[in-house]
Amino acid sequence: MEGKCAKCLGIVGGASVGAATIRGIGAGSGIAALVSQRARDLTAPAEMPSPPIVGAPERKFALRQADQARTDFGVVLDELSFVEEQLARLPTRAQIGRIALKATFGVLAALAAIALLLLR
Repeated sequence: MEGKCAKCLGIVGGASVGAATIRGIGAGSGIAALVSQRARDLTAPAEMPSPPIVGAPERKFALRQADQARTDFGVVLDELSFVEEQLARLPTRAQIGRIALKATFGVLAALAAIALLLLR
């Protein structure tokens, strides 16, 4: 990691972005939480090294670099909103339970009807 900071490489808190836990986000929290945490990390102010290195140049970004960062941030937000929309369309646990219950009773009713027809 020579010359690269941990945030530039996508490493946060000692874990890579693809790891199961990132800064307290559990594996079950989903991709929206991961993208949201990554977006917060990108907007956090850069940490200055402590103690400062003598003779090191200050971090000054050119306008094109700032514009590229702004564009990248916009893309991340667009992807986050797309993922949130997809997650909102997923059925809830209660809806899945109702569907399973209806299917079970439907199969039982069909089996009872078949049994009554065969007994006659």
